[in-house]
Amino acid sequence: MRLRAVLFIVLACAAVGAGAQRLAERATLHVERTTARAVAEGLAAAGESWARAATDGLVVTLAGAAPDEASRVRAVEILRRTVDPRRVRDATSLANRDPAAPPAFALELLRNGTEVTLIGLVPATSGQATIEAALRRSGLDKGLDNLIESADHAAPAGWDAALGFGLEAVVGLPRAKVSVTPGRVAVAALAGDEATRRTLEANLRAARPDGVALELAIKAPRQVIAPFGLAFTVDGDGPRFSECAVDGPEDAAAIAAAAGLPTIDCAIGPGSPSPDWVAAASAGVAAVRELGGGTFALSDIGANLTAPAGTPLDRLQTVGAVLDEELPAIFSLSVETDGPAPSERRATPTPTPRFTATLRADGALRLAGTTQDAVSRDAVGSYAAALFGHAAVTNAAVVAAGSPEGWSGRVLAGIDALALLNEGELAVSAASVTLRGWSASADGAARAKAIFAARGVRPAEVALNFDAAAARAEAEANAIDADPVAACAAAVASTGSAGAIAFEPGSARLADSGARVIAAIAGVMADCPPLDFEIAGHTDSQGGAEGNLRLSEERATTVKAALDATGLPHMRFFARGYGADRPVADNATEDGRARNRRIEFTLIADTTRAPVIPPITGPEAPFGPR
Repeated sequence: MRLRAVLFIVLACAAVGAGAQRLAERATLHVERTTARAVAEGLAAAGESWARAATDGLVVTLAGAAPDEASRVRAVEILRRTVDPRRVRDATSLANRDPAAPPAFALELLRNGTEVTLIGLVPATSGQATIEAALRRSGLDKGLDNLIESADHAAPAGWDAALGFGLEAVVGLPRAKVSVTPGRVAVAALAGDEATRRTLEANLRAARPDGVALELAIKAPRQVIAPFGLAFTVDGDGPRFSECAVDGPEDAAAIAAAAGLPTIDCAIGPGSPSPDWVAAASAGVAAVRELGGGTFALSDIGANLTAPAGTPLDRLQTVGAVLDEELPAIFSLSVETDGPAPSERRATPTPTPRFTATLRADGALRLAGTTQDAVSRDAVGSYAAALFGHAAVTNAAVVAAGSPEGWSGRVLAGIDALALLNEGELAVSAASVTLRGWSASADGAARAKAIFAARGVRPAEVALNFDAAAARAEAEANAIDADPVAACAAAVASTGSAGAIAFEPGSARLADSGARVIAAIAGVMADCPPLDFEIAGHTDSQGGAEGNLRLSEERATTVKAALDATGLPHMRFFARGYGADRPVADNATEDGRARNRRIEFTLIADTTRAPVIPPITGPEAPFGPR
């Protein structure tokens, strides 16, 4: 496989405003509003309505009188998860409370296997000691993270019973969140399957103490179905599904409608190999109904159409060709007949053997026609897959007895010769073998004729045209393959021309299109050798120098974080912002400013940093507003 990677890519980032001062003011106001809205939503979702967040540029100040220390800590933590902790100022205080009133005791027990985290406020007399002792007895004290705070107040009514029940629940649930308040326990957990979920809920309800309310939210993920299969048959017993797997009930209804049945019984769960599963199933069902019988089967991406005994070969080939066109590209189709071969049926004349292989310019190969038996059909398909790639081959050949001696050898020799072409068609009959098309090799015709002669295939007609453009491209590719870094450079050049890393206006937040481009970059980097890159952010000269530098640094850091998150352990990225200091075009024009707003990937070799590919800039790259 040819290496793909991204070494240097310059893509667009933003658009310009009318003037530097107005642009800076609008950008600052946008950041403040966006931050304030995000913080307010987070605090509201957590029920911390007492807290207020005020923004001043990049600084966010949290103020308000918290009802208790736990609420204050929770609000500050919500703010720090929403914005960079370095931008947070805590100006909260505790509300004046009646010293005689007991605090709102609450405890959360979070368990993930052997790791247990405790958060909350508990009575000093019956809190921490009780909890730690219970976890120690159950062997859950080794991975304990205790964040509990204590208050010197008597435990309120219902606390001790709820705490004991909550501890009992967390011990029996490997992955769970158990919330305890006086007289109430809430359990959220994951079960391995539906039967386990029902058992856990029944056990918890049976163990619930009197006077303690129980809230349950235990979920069981749907089991993955593998292999994902379907089998539809029409015969003397009528239409029926002997196997059926779908993603949801609506998919089962769609397939049943295609089969002309009111309902069908399908296994429902994840595991479908393609979002086009229903389309593939419906197309196969329609093919069986068109034949008037037979079976269509799917197993993951493998599709098979079996015609009933006595089906004329030309009819089977016609229906199979239509099905091959209608099936989504991911599915590979094989076609065969059921029962005696046509030559053994008195009512059906022996078909004239013919085999064709069509190679498209995109590398897709379709096999059709006749083979001697199922073993020969599979052998032909496997040989073609070895030469052209499994994903490129569609085997629509059918089994038909009566082929002349050496038929399989003629077919395999033809496929071998077809591999010399970039585009073309092979036709094999009892009388001759014909190969036509385009080859990137100047001596392609001579080499094809040599293959047929060496295999004893006569007569063989070879009519090939020399594809000079393809020959040059192949030579360039071979030269690139000799140098992995150069191969990465070529791959990034083609990837970079396909899109731009765009950001939301006035921010370092990636736009949807920018995220898709980064995903494409990571995809081609997967085959790159271990390399180091500098990710450089650049802006135009609009706005203040300090603001431009900060924006360029934040955007470069965003791209680095997005690439790090894709999982490329052999690649290292270093983010740096240059502001408007390194223009590549005139900032006096709109087009020049658009060219200057960019992200550059620069290969770091030892201590020298030098671009491997010229920057991709200019009006051909789609730039979004700054």
